[in-house]
Amino acid sequence: MSKAILFEKLDNKSVKCTCCYRRCVIANGKTGECGVRKNRNGELFLEVYGYGKSVHVDPIEKKPLRHFYPSSFAYSIGSIGCNFTCSFCQNWKTSMATRQGIDIEDLDIGKKLSPEQIVKNCIKENCKSIAYTYNEPTIFAEYIYDTAKLAHKKGIKNVMVSNGYMSPETIELLSPYIDGINIDLKAFTNEFYQNLSGVRLSPVLRNIERWYRLGVWVELTTLVIPDENDSDEELENIAKFIYGIDKNIPWNVSAYHDDFKMQNHGRTPLETLKRAYKIGKKQGLNHIYLGNVRSDKHTSTYCPNCNKMIMKRQRRVLIEMNISKGCCKFCGTEVKGIWSDEFPKPYLERPKDIKDIIYETNSNSNILDIRQNPTFSITHFDKEHRIAILFGTQTGTTEELAHQLLLRFRLTPHVESSFDINVIDLENYSVENLPSESIVIILTSTYGNGEPPQNAHRLWKYLQSFNSNQTPHLLESIKYSILGIGSSIYSENYQKFSRFLDHQFEKLGAEKILPLNEIDITNPSSNTFNSWSKNLIKEIVESQGIVVKENQLKNSNISQNKFEIQMDESNQNVPIQNFVNENNQKMYYDHTNPYISEIIQKKELSQSGKKRSYEPRSVYFLEMRINSRIMKYEAGDHLCVFPENDPKLVTQLCERIKIDPMKPIMIKNDLRFQNTITIGEFLTKYVDISSILPQNSLLILSQYCKNKKEKKKILLYESNQEIYQKEIMREKLNIIDVLKKFPSIEIEFQELVNSLPRMAPRLYSIASSFNSNPESVGILVRVVQNGLCSGYLSHKEIGSKISIFLQKSTFKYNPKIPSVFIAAGIGIAPFYGMLMERTLVPDSQRKSLVFIYGCRNSNDDFLLKKEIFELKENHLIDKTLFAFSRESNKKVYVQHVLKDNIDCLKDISQNQGNIFLCGTIQMGKDVRKVLESVFGDLSVLRQKQRLFEEYW
Repeated sequence: MSKAILFEKLDNKSVKCTCCYRRCVIANGKTGECGVRKNRNGELFLEVYGYGKSVHVDPIEKKPLRHFYPSSFAYSIGSIGCNFTCSFCQNWKTSMATRQGIDIEDLDIGKKLSPEQIVKNCIKENCKSIAYTYNEPTIFAEYIYDTAKLAHKKGIKNVMVSNGYMSPETIELLSPYIDGINIDLKAFTNEFYQNLSGVRLSPVLRNIERWYRLGVWVELTTLVIPDENDSDEELENIAKFIYGIDKNIPWNVSAYHDDFKMQNHGRTPLETLKRAYKIGKKQGLNHIYLGNVRSDKHTSTYCPNCNKMIMKRQRRVLIEMNISKGCCKFCGTEVKGIWSDEFPKPYLERPKDIKDIIYETNSNSNILDIRQNPTFSITHFDKEHRIAILFGTQTGTTEELAHQLLLRFRLTPHVESSFDINVIDLENYSVENLPSESIVIILTSTYGNGEPPQNAHRLWKYLQSFNSNQTPHLLESIKYSILGIGSSIYSENYQKFSRFLDHQFEKLGAEKILPLNEIDITNPSSNTFNSWSKNLIKEIVESQGIVVKENQLKNSNISQNKFEIQMDESNQNVPIQNFVNENNQKMYYDHTNPYISEIIQKKELSQSGKKRSYEPRSVYFLEMRINSRIMKYEAGDHLCVFPENDPKLVTQLCERIKIDPMKPIMIKNDLRFQNTITIGEFLTKYVDISSILPQNSLLILSQYCKNKKEKKKILLYESNQEIYQKEIMREKLNIIDVLKKFPSIEIEFQELVNSLPRMAPRLYSIASSFNSNPESVGILVRVVQNGLCSGYLSHKEIGSKISIFLQKSTFKYNPKIPSVFIAAGIGIAPFYGMLMERTLVPDSQRKSLVFIYGCRNSNDDFLLKKEIFELKENHLIDKTLFAFSRESNKKVYVQHVLKDNIDCLKDISQNQGNIFLCGTIQMGKDVRKVLESVFGDLSVLRQKQRLFEEYW
C-alpha cells in the first residue's frame, strides 16, 4: 500500500480519483470503481502498490506487440481489479476480483514485489522490457511510475497493455517512461462500450491519438465477438479510424471465446477474422494480425511496398527476419517499428512539450478530421438529439419502466429517425459523462434510509461532490426529468433519492422538462407513469418541431427487444448454470444473476387444516442451502426469490398463440441465457404471465388487434386509469385472460414476451442467522390466495432448486443496546434471526429485550411459538407480551398491549434504546400513534437510527 499521486481532496474527507476518466468521487473508507484505490481518512491510497498478483516472463508478441523488439521477452506483472465492467472479460478472475463484495484487505493481492525487485528480476531474466499487463494497469499507475523510472535508468523498456481509459493526468505522469502500449479498441459504438463495458468510447479514441502523438509506439487490439462487434460496418469504422491516425499502426484482430458473464456467443470463427483482415487491407492498413488462432500466414509481417514476407512467425515465434536497419531487405522500404535500440523506426519523434498534446490545448486532432467526414461517424445523431434513459433499481422494477418508456418513444411517429435513445443501467453509466449529455431521464427507487439503489451509488456520490455555489453551470446543457418510486409508509425518507436528484440537477443548472413525478407503491391511484410518459414525450418531441397528435401511434415493429429471441433448430436444451468459477468464488449475485439454491428443509408452522371461524393461513419455514463464502448476510437482510409461473398457465398461453412449448430458443441479448432453452421453460421462469396485465402491455397488444372495436376497447383500458382499474385490476386479468377476452389479437411470440414484464423477484425477511449456521438461509412464507411466489414456494419440496439473491437492509439489531421488538403475524421473521444472533453474545454484554407479538390465535397462528418460549426460559428475552385478535369477543392487537405496557417504552426512551417494528401497513400506523405519545415526533428517532420499520 502507498499513498496515491492521482487524486484531489474534497470536503467531508472525500476524494476525487483522477487516475482514469471515471474520476470516481470516493467517500472516506471506500474504494473507487476499480476496487484498489481506497480513501483512508481523506487521503487516497493504492492498496496493491508493491504487490504482484500475476508475474511471468512472456514473449513480447504475447502482449501482443508485433513491431516492438521482436522475439524479445518482457517481464510481465499484473495486479487485481479493473475500471471496466466488461461482460466478456477474458481474464476476469483477476480483473473482476474486487467486485465480489469483499473488502480489499481480505483479498489475495499477490506476493510482495517492490519496484526495485521488479527491475532486478527483469535483469536476471534477461528481459528487454517490463510489461504492465494482465489486469488494467492504469489503476496501479503510481506503482508503474516508480518502477518505470527505475527501469529506464537501467536501460529497460516499459510497455503497457491497456483499455485506454486513463486520464490525461495519468498520461502526463507515465508517458515519459512508457515506450510502447497496446490499447484495446473493443468496438466502435458507444452502445457497445456502455452496455458491455460500462464506460464511454470517446476517451479511448482520444487517448489512442494522444499516445501516438507523444511518440510512444502504439499497437491496437480488437477482440471480435460474434453478433456484438463483428459487422462489416463496425470493422470498417475501426479500420478507418486507425488509418486516419497512421496506416502503419498494427491492428491485432483476436478471436473471442465464451467467458465470464457471456456464455452464449461461441468462439469467433476464423473466417470472421479473415474477413476483418480483408476489411482492414481494403481500408489501407499496412499491418493486420490475427490472434488466438492458428494461421501463420496472418501472424506474419509483410512489406507494405513489395508485399513480401519480412517477418515469418509460427504463432508467436519469430523464425525468419528480413528487416535490416529498419527496412525491407527485398526492396529497401522503411517499415515502422521499434526493431532495435540502433534502428528504431517510430511513428513520430518524442515531443519536447507534452502538455499541449495531452490536454489538447492546441490540438489539430486527426480524430476530429475523421468525425467531420460525412461517411464516417460514431453516431449520426448530434448532441441535441441524444436521450439517455437511466434507471436505478434494486430488484428490477424501474428497469422495466425504463424499457416501457423507451417503447413509448419508439411508438411515437418520427422519433426513431430524429433521436438516439438509449436505456442505460446506472451501474454501467459513466457519471463523469453527465455534463455532456443533452436530455437525461432518470427513473429510480429510494432504498433503506433514503439511499439510492445499489446501482445508483456512483451517480449519488458524483452529484454530492459538487457545490452549486461553486459549479452552478455544471449541468446547464441538460434538459431532464425524473420519475421516483417509493413507499409513503416511510414518510421521512419517502422519495428522498429522487428528490435529491431533482434538487441537484436544478441547482447545477439543468433545465427541468416536467416536475418530479412520484409514484407511491402503496397507493395504486398514484401510478401516473402513463400520463407522465405521454406528457414527457410530447414536450421533448415537440421541442424539435415534431407535432404529436393524441393517440397517434406508429404502426411498425414495436418490440422493445428486452429479449432478442432466435429460434434454435438444434433441439438441444441445456440448463442455465450458476455463474461461478471452479473454486466456487462469486463475482456477484443480483436480480440479473441469481444464485441457484436447494431447499433443504420445509416445515409448516400454522395449523391450516383446523376448523376455525376465520380463513386459515398456511405458513411455511423454508431453509435453503447456500455457499457461505459467497452468500454472506446479516440478520434483518432480505432474501429475494424468483417465482415461476404455473405450468398450466404456460400451456394455455402456448395453445392460444399456437406455439410449441418444447421448441428451443436462444436469447441473444440477455447474459443470463448461456445456452438454448425451451419456450415452455422460458415462459415459466422469466416472463410474468400470472400477474395482472400492466397498462403498457395493453398498448402493445392493441397494435396486433385485428378487430377495430376490440382495438378501441383495449386502447381505452390503456389510456383511462379508472376503467383499467375497474375492468382489469379488480377482475385480476392476466395476459391469458386478456387474450381470451380479445380473440382477434394475433401476435408473434417475440412481440408477446417483449410486451410482458420480466419475472420480478419477491422479497422475504430472512428468518435465520448466518453466524449461527452459515451454510443455509431461512425464510417464512405465508401462502396468499392467488399469490404467485407464495403459491410457487408452497408446492416446492425438499431438494427443489430455486433462484435467489440477497439484499441488504437497514433493519439492523445490536444486542448490546436495549431494544423492543414489535411484530405481528409473519412479521416475526426478521426477529427470529436477530434472536439467534443474540444467543451468540455473552450474557454480560446483552442488554434488555422486550418482545411484543400479535397474531389471531395463540394455538394455531403463533409462529415459532416453541422457539420463542425456549428463548424466554433461557433468559434471552427479558419480557414477552402477546396480543391475540381471535381468542375472545374483544379483538386485541399489539398496539393495545403496547399501550397497556407503556412503561417499557419509557424505559427505552430513558436508556437510549432501539425500537423495531415489522408487520402490516395498518399495524404500523396504529403502533406509531402509541409511540408518538411517548416520543413525540418519530422523525428524531429515525434520524438517530433508533427506530427501525419494515412493513408490507
